[in-house]
Amino acid sequence: MKDLIILGMGPSRSDCPFDCEVWGVNNGYRQVKELNGRLDKLFIAHRGQEYDWENDPIFDWNELNSLTGNGIEIVSLFKVKELKKITRFPFAKIVKKFGSEYFSDTIAYMLVYALHNNTKKDRKTGLLKLKEPMRIRFYGVDMHTRDEYATERGGIEYFIGVGRTLGALIWIHPDSTLCKTDTGKPYGFYKLNKKIIDPDNIMELQKTPEGVRKLLKKGVLDANQAGEMIKFLTKSS
Repeated sequence: MKDLIILGMGPSRSDCPFDCEVWGVNNGYRQVKELNGRLDKLFIAHRGQEYDWENDPIFDWNELNSLTGNGIEIVSLFKVKELKKITRFPFAKIVKKFGSEYFSDTIAYMLVYALHNNTKKDRKTGLLKLKEPMRIRFYGVDMHTRDEYATERGGIEYFIGVGRTLGALIWIHPDSTLCKTDTGKPYGFYKLNKKIIDPDNIMELQKTPEGVRKLLKKGVLDANQAGEMIKFLTKSS
C-alpha cells in the first residue's frame, strides 16, 4: 500500500509520526526541523517572493535551495528563478485528467498530485482507478482561521471526495475542520442562530480597523490577513 502524510503548518502537525513518505508546504520545513522530523517533498505554489503584512520577505531562497541538496524534492507550480532545482507541477495534465481546476490552496495541489501519481484510466470503462491501494493522512491541515475555513477548505474537501471515491483511505486529524460543518452536526439537526452562523461576530467586526484588531486578538485572523484588511479599510475611509 502506498502510504503518505500531507503535512500542513497548523497545530496538529506536532502529532505527525513521520512513519512514511511526508510532503510539506512552503516554510513548513522549519517546523519539521523543530519536530526532529523529515520531508520527502516540499510544495510551493507562488510565482516568486511573497511578503508578510510588515513587508518582510517570506521565503529564504538559500534555505530552500539547500533542501534539494539534502534530498528533498521541491515541487513548484511555477518556474521560480531563485530556485535552482525544482519539479514542475503538471497543472495542464492534471486538469485534463481530473476535469477540474478547483485548487483553493497548496494542500489541494498536494492531494491531487498524490492521486495523479497513483491513478490510471481503466481500458474498458475509461474511468480513473488506483494503480495500487493507498492511504493518505492529514496532519497540520487544521483550517482553523475563518479565512482558511471560508476560502481554502473547499478545494481540499473536493479532492478528498475524489480520492475516497477512487478508493483511497484518507484520514483527517480530529482537530481539523476539514469535512465538518460549522456545528459538527448535519444540517437539519440543529436550530440556526447567529451564534452558530457567525460565532466570532465577523460580519460586524470586519467593518472597522478596531474590529479587525479584535479578530486578530481572538485568533480568527492571522497577522497578514489583519494587516491587509486594515490597509484596505484605512484607504477606503
